[in-house]
Amino acid sequence: MTIKSLWQSVSRSEKKFLQAVVIILIIVTAAPYLYGYVAAGDRRVYTGLHALAPGDIPVYYSYINQVKSGSDTVKDLFTAERQNTGIFNVWWWWVGKLAGLFNLSAPLAFHLSRIMVLPFFVVVVYLFVSLFFKDAIKRRVALLFVLFSAGLGVYFSPFFSDLPTTTDRYLWPIDLWLTEAVTFNALYHSSHFAASLMFSVAILGVMILALEKNNWHYGITGGLLALFYFNFHPFYAPVIYAVLFVYLCYLQAQARQVDWRKIFVFMVFLALSLPMVFYHWWVIVSEPVLALRAMQNITTISPLLFVFVGYGLLWLGGILGVVYLIRKYGWQWGRFIVLVSWLIVNLILIYSPIPFGSRYIQGTHIILSILTVSFLFWLTGYLKQKHRRFFQAFISNKVLLVVLFVLFFSMSIIFSIARDIYYFTYKPGITNISMFIPIEIKEALDWLHFQKKGAVLADPNILAKFVPAFAQQPVFVAHGIETISYQEKLDQFKWFWSGKGSDKAKYNFLERANIKYVFFSPYEKSWGDYNPDNNPYLQAIFKNNIIAIYQVK
Repeated sequence: MTIKSLWQSVSRSEKKFLQAVVIILIIVTAAPYLYGYVAAGDRRVYTGLHALAPGDIPVYYSYINQVKSGSDTVKDLFTAERQNTGIFNVWWWWVGKLAGLFNLSAPLAFHLSRIMVLPFFVVVVYLFVSLFFKDAIKRRVALLFVLFSAGLGVYFSPFFSDLPTTTDRYLWPIDLWLTEAVTFNALYHSSHFAASLMFSVAILGVMILALEKNNWHYGITGGLLALFYFNFHPFYAPVIYAVLFVYLCYLQAQARQVDWRKIFVFMVFLALSLPMVFYHWWVIVSEPVLALRAMQNITTISPLLFVFVGYGLLWLGGILGVVYLIRKYGWQWGRFIVLVSWLIVNLILIYSPIPFGSRYIQGTHIILSILTVSFLFWLTGYLKQKHRRFFQAFISNKVLLVVLFVLFFSMSIIFSIARDIYYFTYKPGITNISMFIPIEIKEALDWLHFQKKGAVLADPNILAKFVPAFAQQPVFVAHGIETISYQEKLDQFKWFWSGKGSDKAKYNFLERANIKYVFFSPYEKSWGDYNPDNNPYLQAIFKNNIIAIYQVK
């Protein structure tokens, strides 16, 4: 089998099905954001954020705007330390170039790039699914499970609402908060998460064919795809390498001899992809700020209970799918060994000492979906043959099947969309100032964009996140991972805005921290009694009826 023959196996009706799925997916994932834009009103600006990982989106805006302004590398503007070396991120580079070419705002380029990825994602995943299913109906159902299924988090979330969640122990079903956990979350959130999942699937699919056919041309293709992929998401290099190594060993064991041609193909793949791994190592070694950021880039996942709830019946379907494979094929699983080894590698890594734990849940949803569909079609055939009346009354009823799918597999997705619609409509609590910022604040950020570069002291909960995003100025403290020594700086920020300390001490703090601009708005006022107007070392250089910007003399 080749990639060409795999695509030729997709019938015309299947291609029409894919077109319909892409259109539906674009509408479903774009409509809430369009509604948020309309719901902003005249005096507020919609920031493009939503309930899934809202604190990270301004980081991506920062990357887009840096490239849009002419830089090919991006720096961490969420910390005030000076940086000599930026990092070349190929994904945000092309999005930034897109923004520059058409003069798009960062939020518009961010969401437009996400929509642009969706058609490619659907086709790549469908071809990957086709490696395991020849029947068109199985392929279609598997694709629908991949795109629109989730766990049972929505039903269990009320029982967890009072648990003591902390920043490193998020006690919540992962299908309701973790972007990488569910395919729909990735497609709904960001283009680079969608692309990350797409490249994982594409690389594994190409290399399956490369190793089976000893095709070194495909080995080159897979290596180049991995070279591109590991540039913007190097976390997944261990996963890809481990899964392909297991499949290589499996094929060698099946042949009961050492096939050096397969080893050569695998080595070609490694030789082409490893340079990007070394590039990230070089960046960390050469730039202390990026090294410190990498050290504190700890993304832990919820305890195992919330992982089980987050995939719900997909766990049951996945386990029964493996049982079905064992009963049908013994241990001659063929390509399914890739899925099972991928699942095992993920489960090992998410709770390993490696600090990027939650990231390694990526792909688990696709694996469980394919295994679940494999089992469900076996169960359908069994019921049709052994229990025909039950089959005709329930299984052959397509409307009933759709209802059951929505109730037991899609409600968490519906909840996520409904949650955003609710936030955009009623703007409760912090959403009123994070998803929608006053037009006066946006005016101040746009003005600051054209001023000389200098670190900004601003409210870290809300305002400081948008300074790098829209003004392209570094901030003193803003983000738990991006800001070096976040907790220490947060304590210093609290001290500065409190009534403690002399004016001289506060001035010395500003000087030591290389802070050039100080924001004074309702966000900063909520932290304490400090008033910049009463201090001779601060000079007001911008004011409107909501915010003032002071320059440190």
